[in-house]
Amino acid sequence: MQPNQFPTYPPEQLSAIYLNGISPESMNYDFGCKHIKQKRFKEMLANDKDVFFASTRLSNPVFRFRAGQEIDIENPFAFGKRGKCIGHMDYLYRGFRMRGFLIQYID
Repeated sequence: MQPNQFPTYPPEQLSAIYLNGISPESMNYDFGCKHIKQKRFKEMLANDKDVFFASTRLSNPVFRFRAGQEIDIENPFAFGKRGKCIGHMDYLYRGFRMRGFLIQYID
């Protein structure tokens, strides 16, 4: 899988997804943890379950998570109700500075 081949939820589906009661501004579909190549993220993996990125704008974030923090996930399109924040990375998307949090399902 190429780095640009991680599809995201469309806005009409994204409004039904909540992380600790807050809807993310952007979120990609779940993908296998085998696609994670960065050592700092690989070391933090809790198990071999799927992971996803949830993003918010860096200038005015709607949520913040710490590495190791457990998160309640309400997602009618995927299974798994709890997740663990593995870490975050900052990036630029269409002129917006974003912060993406890597979250792994733990149950």
